Amino acid sequence: MASGKSISNKHNQQGDLEAFETLFNKHYSGLLRYGSQLTGNEESSREIIQEVFMRLWENRERKPIDNSLKSYLFSAVHNRSLNYLRHQKIEQNHQSAIWLEWLGAPLQIPEINPFLKKALITAIDSLPQRAKECFSYTQLDGLSYQETAVLMEIKIKTVENQVNRARKLLQKKLRHFI
Repeated sequence: MASGKSISNKHNQQGDLEAFETLFNKHYSGLLRYGSQLTGNEESSREIIQEVFMRLWENRERKPIDNSLKSYLFSAVHNRSLNYLRHQKIEQNHQSAIWLEWLGAPLQIPEINPFLKKALITAIDSLPQRAKECFSYTQLDGLSYQETAVLMEIKIKTVENQVNRARKLLQKKLRHFI
């Protein structure tokens, strides 16, 4: 009797898996288009959809869905996409704040330009070689002025002067962002 029951359970689980796969195949492309429109990033939308379907599978026995399954899936992708965008905005603001702090600019600015990071990298690349190296070691790699001086075989005061020079040049080159 027990072996008949486990075969039946195994059959139900296989049936659930097949139904789930059918559901996934039926809605995946529409959800991907929708998620990609919301996030502007197809790869992130793929991950979001995978997460939605994983949650659905994990909760298949616990949580009944009151609305249509299609509505549930689109709402779940919508909500997770908005969460993704919020997270991206927070991360972008954090990165921009770090870049601005390295430049010595105030962190309290109303709106951060999304192209700042790219412009900053271009501006750093255009610095005179010694200023670029000192700035990169101290501000990007996190080395102290002392460590940078030892690494570059120069005086600490030279490192300080070159970092200050780099900051002034970067502020000048990036003034329209700050």
